[in-house]
Amino acid sequence: GSATNDGGMGILNEFGVRFYNSKRELLVPSVYALSQIAFIDKRYARLPKDVEIVCACDVKNYLLGKNGATYIFGKQKGIYLNQMAEVEKGMAHYCAKLKQTFHVNVNEFEGSGAAGGIGCVLLGVMKAKRTSGIDLVIEYSGLKNHLQDADLVITGEGQTDAQTLYGKLPLGIARLARSYNVPCVCLSGALGLGYQSLYEQGMIGIFSSADRAMSFQMALQTGSEKLEALAFSLTKFMDGIRK
Repeated sequence: GSATNDGGMGILNEFGVRFYNSKRELLVPSVYALSQIAFIDKRYARLPKDVEIVCACDVKNYLLGKNGATYIFGKQKGIYLNQMAEVEKGMAHYCAKLKQTFHVNVNEFEGSGAAGGIGCVLLGVMKAKRTSGIDLVIEYSGLKNHLQDADLVITGEGQTDAQTLYGKLPLGIARLARSYNVPCVCLSGALGLGYQSLYEQGMIGIFSSADRAMSFQMALQTGSEKLEALAFSLTKFMDGIRK
């Protein structure tokens, strides 16, 4: 996951790419800098050439548009609804400047909107190989072998809502568990609009660790103990059902 919506501007900057505004002032990568880019200096870029980059990505969203990085995932990054159009305009400007500099339309790649647009830089500029993130997790964790004798699968994320259906990890876990006829439950920090659709994908239970009204800051501070309490309640419930 990411907490950014800068289109991968920060990653390019770390590899030596420099961004300037119309006054020839160096820009610090951020969502606010996207619309200010006048030209991009790649003379001192140290982009990897002989390294195979694998982009583990589950969402298929493109960088721009109503189903792009800003409109779909921007809210959870702290972008307010009344800022969406302005940020999207800045992202489109940034996309045009990347095409002007690197001669590639970074919006044409499936998954370019992943992680606040980081996908567009990895796939478009750095020519990364895109692979399914959930498939990579399943492979390295040996999950299929564990499912052979499993009675229950527990997965989770920060917030479960309609965005989860765009290909986030709990969706992949639920579908895999269902293929092995193993029930799957999801423990999340919060539940948002549209989370109920996951029941159609194999989930038998979706729960929030927030057990009372609280501020976001308090939710962060008490996250681990709330998750432990939720898991305890769930396992006690399952024990009771089995008995």
